[in-house]
Amino acid sequence: MHTIYFDHATTTPTAASVREAMLPYLQNMYGHPSSNHWMGRVAAEAMEDSRSCLSGLLDCHPSELIFTSGGTESVNLALLGVGRAIGSTNPKPHCITTNLEHAAVRAAVAQLAREGWEVTVVACDANGLINVADIENVLRESTRLISVTHASYEIGTIQPIAEIAALCHDREIFIHTDAAQTVGKIECLPQELGVDLLSLSGHKFYGPKGSGALYVRMGVPIDSIMFGEGNESGLRPGTPSVSHIAGLGQAAKLAQAGLSSSIDRVSELRDRFRGDLERSIGTPLIVHGQNVPRVPGILSIELPGISAEELSQRLPEICFGPIVPKQPKATEAIPSLWTSLGLSPSRRAATVRVSIGWSTSADEIIQATQMIAAAFEALAQA
Repeated sequence: MHTIYFDHATTTPTAASVREAMLPYLQNMYGHPSSNHWMGRVAAEAMEDSRSCLSGLLDCHPSELIFTSGGTESVNLALLGVGRAIGSTNPKPHCITTNLEHAAVRAAVAQLAREGWEVTVVACDANGLINVADIENVLRESTRLISVTHASYEIGTIQPIAEIAALCHDREIFIHTDAAQTVGKIECLPQELGVDLLSLSGHKFYGPKGSGALYVRMGVPIDSIMFGEGNESGLRPGTPSVSHIAGLGQAAKLAQAGLSSSIDRVSELRDRFRGDLERSIGTPLIVHGQNVPRVPGILSIELPGISAEELSQRLPEICFGPIVPKQPKATEAIPSLWTSLGLSPSRRAATVRVSIGWSTSADEIIQATQMIAAAFEALAQA
């Protein structure tokens, strides 16, 4: 059975050259980067080479990058590290976030709330976009931290980070963006975005799982959230995983070299998939967020009248994205993305996320649309 992988927004295959870059540090070059002998120096140089590659992709200074184990750790370090560094000097500090965020951001912000922060969650509009005016309307004198995802991991809508950051610059507010869905996929430059903190994950752009980084603008106050022997400017104790850092650096090098061509190719495949599928099933598809900018590889669509879960079960050869919950959670104090989009339970149930990437072929697009159309017809008649 040939697998068609349509879940690149969740994770990507590790590129061959990334695996090759990692191997020396899993075999003979196993020295600790803090050791004074030659093997230690080789490991330390490998880390700095990777830091340079990643800084080239992000167009920032290498010293502004902290290596981590992935996006979740980066998010926690950003929000808890800055939150604790500035929270003690601000009575009842205020944080703003959105209903588009990954669970890591939601959980870190919830921890800030337990530590005395007040939190406001801003909902997106019916296009899956955060309105800058809605952020501005909830700003307070005590607002000190804002976290807004660069792009929705569920529907791919790109958020107006630069405009939101502009609200922060004269107000002593620090802004973080979770860029796990954009680094290596579209241009993502912290200085142009105007952010103080930017988190990323290596496995989202063909690097190894267990690798990530946090951009911290020079001068931003941040405390370590773990304790031990200090590495990474004292912010990350523990022995660095040199092999994974080497892999992350190679993934960054690949992304920078092929970014423009990748955007064009993935966009073309995405649009071809949509067009071919509409022609095959004979009905237009509803595409979530289609009226606003989106990352090239994510397509969240509704297949009217069928269950996405049943479709996925009928087509085990195709790896789709996660199934959308049919009903809002009973404890949903803040509307979810799907509620903000105005989706009824039946429309939620019919939603499929397709995310394609470098490894997706034109033949797979043809095969997948034929298979999905056949399953769609069978389910519609059942």
